[in-house]
Amino acid sequence: MDLLVILFVSIVLIATVVKYRIKGVLYLSGFMLPFRMVLFSVSDVDFRLNDIFYIILILTFTITSIKNIDKIKVKGISVIFGFYCIMLLSIIFNVHRIQISSALISLFRTSLAVFSGYFVAKNLDKEEKKKFIKYWVFSSVVVGIITVGSFMLNPENLKNIFQIFSLNVADFYALKFTNSLFFEDPNNFAGYLLISIFLLIYYLQVVKKRKKIISILLISLLLFTLFLSLSRSAYIGFLVGAMGIYIFMTKKGKIVSQIALISIPFFVSIAAIIVYDRLIQDVSAYSRLELWAVGIKMSFNNPVFGVGLSNSTNLFYQYAQNNLIINNPHFHNLFLKISAELGIVGLFCFMIMLWKIFKQVFINSKNPKNIMIFGMAAFLTQSIFVEYFESRHFWLLLVFLYYEFNTRGARK
Repeated sequence: MDLLVILFVSIVLIATVVKYRIKGVLYLSGFMLPFRMVLFSVSDVDFRLNDIFYIILILTFTITSIKNIDKIKVKGISVIFGFYCIMLLSIIFNVHRIQISSALISLFRTSLAVFSGYFVAKNLDKEEKKKFIKYWVFSSVVVGIITVGSFMLNPENLKNIFQIFSLNVADFYALKFTNSLFFEDPNNFAGYLLISIFLLIYYLQVVKKRKKIISILLISLLLFTLFLSLSRSAYIGFLVGAMGIYIFMTKKGKIVSQIALISIPFFVSIAAIIVYDRLIQDVSAYSRLELWAVGIKMSFNNPVFGVGLSNSTNLFYQYAQNNLIINNPHFHNLFLKISAELGIVGLFCFMIMLWKIFKQVFINSKNPKNIMIFGMAAFLTQSIFVEYFESRHFWLLLVFLYYEFNTRGARK
């Protein structure tokens, strides 16, 4: 399967670059996100297919930027690069106690996404950015087709999915972790799908002459793929994003009835998740409270620059109680991971970045671009229960949206 996928990706890469030249590399940055097949390893560090692509992208446009140094403008996204500097400082101030290799790998993977997002936003005009989004959603649809197709070909999967509510915990997780072909973890895959679904909704809104039945089929495909991830946190995230679209992008005069209408299925879904028998047995779900307590303790004990990038796992048991329900050295909360590793300073900077994007919803609630922001809201809601700091789909979209809403150049 991997060889077939690599062949398909290679064909798309060549065709796109031949057609669009150097701009095609930027369009492909969205397309390449899910293709994480390992090509080779160096000192136990895996280099994935999309890692190589993003390295080439950054080198290419860094050289171009050096040649046009007078055109480089970072004022509009200075907060993002400020956050990047905090990551560096967290390594420097904790160099005596962190594993430098893991910290640098984390910094490297995050850097690939941040700088790729910058070059995409900086070098594409309004119409070209639509092509970038088109390639992103095209990739997610391909991934959806492959995932659903692979799932359907296995009769045992079909049998289990119809008995999902009667599966025991072991069988539930066995099913969950066999449905993620492109990511090492189904929750991370679900986060990618969350963002992709809202980008697809935006793309179908702004592209003219789009047939409704095709739109419904494509969105239904990604929603079903999201369902197959069996990520309960992603389900909640999607409901929050959908609620945001419904409330903020319809007539303000009906705001009360809208909130009431959308809240009913939302809170019923949450209630179903909470009272569902599996949660009584599922230590992974309710053990998060103890894991969060460790994250809070670590954050308050290292308030300035945290314990160092990618170092919370190494120091986890120094701050944990002996009676943890599950032996899992992760907080399962992105915000706690940031505050513990980068300190309150890092968390504050991170929240400022988010605020500068989300305030656009209140400034202009009818802007179609807000649909993409609600995809970010869905991902961040899921991130209350999982911690994927290096998720390239998140950082690339964050930089893209930040530049889109906070620089003059993005409005040309």
